[in-house]
Amino acid sequence: MSRRTIPLLFSGLVAGTALVACTPPHNSDITWQINEVYLDPATPASLPGDVTATMVMGGATVTGDTGCAAYQGRVKFDNLDDPHSVTFSTMRFQETQCIGAQRYFHDALVTLLDGEFAVTKTDKEMRLTKQPAGLDAPSIRLVATQ
Repeated sequence: MSRRTIPLLFSGLVAGTALVACTPPHNSDITWQINEVYLDPATPASLPGDVTATMVMGGATVTGDTGCAAYQGRVKFDNLDDPHSVTFSTMRFQETQCIGAQRYFHDALVTLLDGEFAVTKTDKEMRLTKQPAGLDAPSIRLVATQ
């Protein structure tokens, strides 16, 4: 083994160790189906059967589909392993031409997915409640699909 190989092997081990230390939280990369979007008591909350909206959150990013268009952005958790709050930022949504109920929920998600949310989570269900929370605060209910 030449002297050049040893530093390369060592740097590869260090890089590999860094990757292991940065593994995402145990609940990341779960595909969540968005089942309900609560804006206020007078508007429908449940997505119609023909609308499928999803969300996948990693350690620092979020991606998904509103049922009309794909989106992506940044997320910041207060605690990666047991989150009580998450902040969405730099959200980008693809342009869409959808109409009706699909467009209603697309527009609702475009409006909501920015800023801080309180997180209430079980293994199979999660609720994101817009902060600061008040009476009838907007929220999103998600169900794990995996």
